[in-house]
Amino acid sequence: MTGFARPELLASTEWLADELGRPDVRIVDVRWRPDGSGASLHAAGHIPGAVHLDWAADLAEADDERGLYLLAGPDRVAGALERAGVGDGTTVVLYDDTASLYAARTWWSLRVYGFESARILDGGIVAWLAEGRPLSSAAPAPPRATFTPRAQLRIRLTTSDVRALLGSTDVLLVDARAPAEYRGFEGNTKRLGHIPGAVNVPVVLTLMGHDDVAVYDGGWAEW
Repeated sequence: MTGFARPELLASTEWLADELGRPDVRIVDVRWRPDGSGASLHAAGHIPGAVHLDWAADLAEADDERGLYLLAGPDRVAGALERAGVGDGTTVVLYDDTASLYAARTWWSLRVYGFESARILDGGIVAWLAEGRPLSSAAPAPPRATFTPRAQLRIRLTTSDVRALLGSTDVLLVDARAPAEYRGFEGNTKRLGHIPGAVNVPVVLTLMGHDDVAVYDGGWAEW
């Protein structure tokens, strides 16, 4: 991964295989399904030692009738991480099976609250399995940890923040959805199309870790 500008934000399968069992490395399975079956996927087989975390249930606001999955407050996020054994001084490796979409969302959620030592497994569990690496069905019981949230609000934007930036010549607004959604051909929201001025770069994991990148919490669904 030497070709990446921030290789420390990714974990290769080789690196993770060498780190299995280390007490200061926590592996978090964030595979997710809208029907809540992500936990069942984890129970059926996961990377040895991985705990499961449901990013939508654990890291998003509760009782959000609009279904925007806005980031939860610091106490809720800290509680979820502590139950998963993620605390200050821990190195976290996140993985899913959907092009790292939910791993990236979880990575950002941690980042907003000051957690800097999180990596995304390059290729996710799909790459792990393709290399014939082991799975486990054991239920991990991580030790209780202590996580101290430190809000980094500059990387989380609200609707009013984004509206204030529209038209600015030194701001690039990136729409990471699929091209058909961006162009208004399909979508599950009330309106089709995209925010004025936004350019389409599907799945912007390549921007992860750039110092001047912020995420619009709520996105097109709230706009």
